[in-house]
Amino acid sequence: MLAAGFHVARGNSAGAKTETTIAMTAAARRASDREFLSREWLAKWERSSARLPFALSPAEQPEVERAIRSHPQFAGE
Repeated sequence: MLAAGFHVARGNSAGAKTETTIAMTAAARRASDREFLSREWLAKWERSSARLPFALSPAEQPEVERAIRSHPQFAGE
């Protein structure tokens, strides 16, 4: 969702899932009171061994990682 340009926040619990996410546009974010993923989340993502979708080709991986790392959501922190 971040690589596609959406802003991502923590969502409501859904059934057995205690943690979900919700994506929205930058305009919707400005009107939202949700808790958005922070640099702390980004650091956790950086340490993850499963950062990217399995179907993503090796050639696509650097661009997707760059898009997430440079997302405006993390710029203002």
